[in-house]
Amino acid sequence: MTERENFKRLLAGEMPEYIPSYNMMDWRFYPTFDRDRLNPDGSGFDIFGVEYVSSPEADGGAMSKPGVYILDDITKWRDVIKTPDLSGLDWEKIVKKDVDHRDPVNNPILLATHNGYFQALVKFMGFENGLCAMFEEPEEVAALFEYLGDYYMEVQKQYTRYGRLLGINLTDDTATALNPFISMDMYRRLLKPAYMRHTEQALNDGLYITIHNCGRCEDQIEDWMEMGISGWDPAQTSNDLVGIKKKYGRRLCIIGGWDSSGPATWPGSSDELLMEALEKTLNTLAPGGGFCFAAAVMGASFDEDQRRKMGIIREFYETRVKDYYKTH
Repeated sequence: MTERENFKRLLAGEMPEYIPSYNMMDWRFYPTFDRDRLNPDGSGFDIFGVEYVSSPEADGGAMSKPGVYILDDITKWRDVIKTPDLSGLDWEKIVKKDVDHRDPVNNPILLATHNGYFQALVKFMGFENGLCAMFEEPEEVAALFEYLGDYYMEVQKQYTRYGRLLGINLTDDTATALNPFISMDMYRRLLKPAYMRHTEQALNDGLYITIHNCGRCEDQIEDWMEMGISGWDPAQTSNDLVGIKKKYGRRLCIIGGWDSSGPATWPGSSDELLMEALEKTLNTLAPGGGFCFAAAVMGASFDEDQRRKMGIIREFYETRVKDYYKTH
């Protein structure tokens, strides 16, 4: 069975033939046509003029430059935030460039049109000002999200048309390791409507929907289910994953469930500790289905010990995880 069909089984709530190993950097992708201002390491300026910074240790990851924001008054967002003009673009050629080197027949392709509406607001304004804007000027925040959504929905429409997608990936980190940044009331008034534009269109187009949300965000799961979301990464251990699996079963695929900040992932930790953590994750989350493997250790890819431990994880997947259901 191909990777695509096997992962599709998971997202459909069925038992897979084998446990997939989630390849986030290959299966999930962002359109490149609006990212040509960024450098290979992720630094540079995005389409809105937000500056990003990176470091060699980040392996291509980047974040908006601390203390430098382009919007200081949410009521003035119309003067500052401008989406590019998408009219007249050769969408078939643009999408072909992004997907032709992929293998949509054998591998899942999940489109992520953006980094998140909440994350967009805080990269424009900073966390403090962004959170204050959501509390003090919710109508303006909703209007900004609708404006951004008009742009992202056109991108989703065209990539769905030409990209041979399996699904879409909603990406937005809305929580700390302890709790969400905002209340559920605020989430439902401001963020959920923005997400639902994507999910409703995806479902109409016959696509599956996964969500990327770090931190303890389990409060939002019921809303995800209402939106038709069937997979969640990285499903961090700050959430009650055992309780979540018991409640939702295979209706919500736990993609990861790995303790990404625990001692087993730290530089200098022992191989024995890593193996114990891998076994615990497998035996806790794999039974009954609804699980996709995704584990990693901290460190830059050029670090010799990090590479060696990632090799241990890959071997663990091949020897212990992949064919788990053949013996259990």
